[in-house]
Amino acid sequence: MIIVYACYSGIHAAVLAGALHLGWITSFSLSGWHSFKRLSYFDSSEGRSGLRYLGRTDKGNLIYTAAVGNDGGTAEKAVKSLLTILNRNPNDLLWVDVSREVSLLWRLGGCIKRSRLLEFLGRFLLQIGIWWDYPRIVKLVKNVYNQYEGSWDSKITAKT
Repeated sequence: MIIVYACYSGIHAAVLAGALHLGWITSFSLSGWHSFKRLSYFDSSEGRSGLRYLGRTDKGNLIYTAAVGNDGGTAEKAVKSLLTILNRNPNDLLWVDVSREVSLLWRLGGCIKRSRLLEFLGRFLLQIGIWWDYPRIVKLVKNVYNQYEGSWDSKITAKT
């Protein structure tokens, strides 16, 4: 199975969701900004650049993030078409839109952060948004994990 966590820029919500799924961060402890910055691609400058491979689960599922801008549906169709071209079953793709779990505060922070003059303010709002929305992202990832990996409850601690 190919599991793609998608969000607007592919560098915040999608990376957190993928890291949760892979066990790089825990669901019960919200790490600080500096801990998140150590995650591959989190808050990277090359955001909005398509698909990124994060890793493989113990069950063999491939975890990706996707930067989709305002058109996640078109991006999902494009990936499914590519799978068909590569003789892969498009039903082997699970597309998870993480942006639905992101608050206006998170979105505003991400948008403002792109301005060099307001980067500090944007990062501050983004951090508050992450803190506020983290439980919803955990719930989303738990549902996916339970369906494709087994019991989330048996996954008590992070792998790294």
